[in-house]
Amino acid sequence: VKCFNKTGRLCVSDLHDGYTYESKGLYGEVVNKYDFEIMKARMEKLIGLIEADYMTIVEYDNLVVAICGDVFENILRASSLTKLREPVIDTVIKTSEFLCQWVAQLANTVGCDVRVVTVGGNHDTCSFLGATPRFEDENLTKLVVEFMKLRFSGVPSIEIAPFSDVAVQNICGVN
Repeated sequence: VKCFNKTGRLCVSDLHDGYTYESKGLYGEVVNKYDFEIMKARMEKLIGLIEADYMTIVEYDNLVVAICGDVFENILRASSLTKLREPVIDTVIKTSEFLCQWVAQLANTVGCDVRVVTVGGNHDTCSFLGATPRFEDENLTKLVVEFMKLRFSGVPSIEIAPFSDVAVQNICGVN
């Protein structure tokens, strides 16, 4: 493991892709809304904020990106069904491709090695309505990790760590 002087750490979580809702106020005005396009805009805004910091505050020698669970809005309960607008597998494919493009854009922005560490969340597990127990090992985020590994194979500046339920990163001797 290389030890760098300036290692950046970026943590993102709770993307809940596949979750779509819109709440309206008393007069029909939208007071809250969430969907793929909003999630995508927030992630792209994050790159813009990093770029602004990178140019004015610090230049990284490398960057560790932690994707910390709940990438998807899987069906945890019957009420989740009303919020899904496409099949879960289609959401996994679309989100995996988006995250690959996002990581590539981020790596180009910071211009250094990027290591992506991904853990699954409770919304990422395959679950069947009313089923006990839940299938914790059947985590849709594993598919994202494998998709990213394939996309970035042969790209030495981007490393995709194996999927795990827990991530501990050693950065210059500190966990």
